[in-house]
Amino acid sequence: LITATSIVSNSRLQAKLNEYTKEKSDQEARRKKELEATRDRLLGKMVKVHDSVDDTTLYKPKGYGKKTHTISLNRAFIYPYLAGDPKSEVPFFKISVGYNRSDWLFMNNLKFKAGSHRFDIAFNTSDVWSDVGFGTGVFEAIDILYTADNPLLSDSLEFSSNDTMLDDLRILANSKHATMRIEGSQANKDVTLTSKQLRDLRNFIK
Repeated sequence: LITATSIVSNSRLQAKLNEYTKEKSDQEARRKKELEATRDRLLGKMVKVHDSVDDTTLYKPKGYGKKTHTISLNRAFIYPYLAGDPKSEVPFFKISVGYNRSDWLFMNNLKFKAGSHRFDIAFNTSDVWSDVGFGTGVFEAIDILYTADNPLLSDSLEFSSNDTMLDDLRILANSKHATMRIEGSQANKDVTLTSKQLRDLRNFIK
């Protein structure tokens, strides 16, 4: 039998359910708004580079434009970037590493030290690109994808060591002193990361 008491009880239950649903919806809306604000704040610290021919978008730290190989002799760089527009898609996270010196390293591995934490970042040597400048030395660079973003790559033995790259780089970015060794088949190059390089990593790894 349906009684007046059961009707009131059901009505109260429905009211509580509606209240819970609205509260949850409001929380999700606030969280989404906070994330979008954080995203926009971080993107404001980056430079948007758009290729109109390929219709691709990159977000790089300030100070890096379309060309990254215009660096002085005996210098090296490392910086993170996003391939894709975070406002309309899920971008890929990558790091770019390179150097300019008088002779080749023939780079084949990256080794890092941040305090007591040490790690390597592997890459396919066939993806290394190079250039030779007249009187300005030789140049090599590699763009490395965070493989956990791509199941096809993270399942590959060749790239499996990069699945923890983001966690390792987070430790690196928050360290007070960090060293990168660009290993090559001909020579190695040790680089002490600057405060800007570490800050750029922190801005991208949240």
